[in-house]
Amino acid sequence: MITQYFAQPVMSTDQKLLGVEVLTKFQENGFNVLNPAPAEIMQGWSIHEKRVYLIDLINFIRNEEEFFLENKLFCSLNIDQSTALI
Repeated sequence: MITQYFAQPVMSTDQKLLGVEVLTKFQENGFNVLNPAPAEIMQGWSIHEKRVYLIDLINFIRNEEEFFLENKLFCSLNIDQSTALI
């Protein structure tokens, strides 16, 4: 399964870009995996798999660090409680 990240814009009510939420999607055999949902897939992962995922996700965000800092934007990510405790 291939893991891909993409940034969903978070806009103010006056349509100003405030930041992004990084979301995860999975692909298998060239197709997006829609069922189960990414959160459900990750629930079945071991702590080691979650750690690898978290490091990869942080590296993805770090590659765009300059953009976030220069534009004073936030970047959020969704992780479950067990991943947050790593």
